[in-house]
Amino acid sequence: MEALLQGGQEAWARGEARYLLWRRPEAWPGLVPLFYRLGMYREGIRAAWPTALAYPRAYRAWVEGYAQGEGLDPNLLFALLHVESRFDPRAVSPTGALGLAQFLRSTWADVARMLGEPPADPFDPESAIRYAARYLRWLMERCQALGLEGVERLACAVTAYNGGIGYTSRGIAREGSLWAFLRFQERDEPREYVSKVLSAYAAYQAIP
Repeated sequence: MEALLQGGQEAWARGEARYLLWRRPEAWPGLVPLFYRLGMYREGIRAAWPTALAYPRAYRAWVEGYAQGEGLDPNLLFALLHVESRFDPRAVSPTGALGLAQFLRSTWADVARMLGEPPADPFDPESAIRYAARYLRWLMERCQALGLEGVERLACAVTAYNGGIGYTSRGIAREGSLWAFLRFQERDEPREYVSKVLSAYAAYQAIP
């Protein structure tokens, strides 16, 4: 495997890694780090689930750098990307969300305007991480403007990342509180999404 990597045969190495896991599924603890080294995060997470190995810190320098630059906990950004795409920079959802951070093109353009630049390539992992960090910070600020602090502010921002800040703020106003909105909203997806992200966030906080 090492010879394939040194020879620039990464596609062949990925095929060999898949074959090894198929032949020896019990060997997954040793194979998962290799999967991650090859950028096969989705497959590695699936093989390692639900152990601590299922929470890689992919693109670590970018995630930590851009999160800290926006005043965010990097573990939160890791959790968001873990849930959104399993760290797959080429991911495309059925609804048209693109890349590592799963932005719709309209939201991607909005964040580019926040940054004062032309839209970057949503499939570029560094750009996706940078945009996700900026957008999440903006959502945290909007949720704080609604009078939310602490875990309520966090849950509001995560819900808004999935469902939109307009949907989230209208729901909070209608139901009278964030928790009532999360309990009684008509759509299941944002409620399930916030549960997944906060669960992954707790895992990243607990794993060194």
